[in-house]
Amino acid sequence: MHNEPSNVPRNPDGSALEVFLAFLKLGLTSFGGPIAHLGYFHRELIERRKWVDESEYAQFQPDGRTTLPLTPLELIHCLAQLLPPPRKHRHL
Repeated sequence: MHNEPSNVPRNPDGSALEVFLAFLKLGLTSFGGPIAHLGYFHRELIERRKWVDESEYAQFQPDGRTTLPLTPLELIHCLAQLLPPPRKHRHL
């Protein structure tokens, strides 16, 4: 994981279905324990989908001296609050 600011613009736009499918994929394929989960979340939410930027993600990572790390479920809860409401589906 990187802690430098991302030069890629953030793109938080995703439908409710896209958000559901992204987290379903993470839930079904994230193996290896909490540390591995954080890497999967980083890759999917920051690098691939650009729903969250590096600085937003980093604010939930502990400094290792005074706070305990968040569990993956707690991290997802915090990150989900940063996302805007899903865009509405357009009716044809």
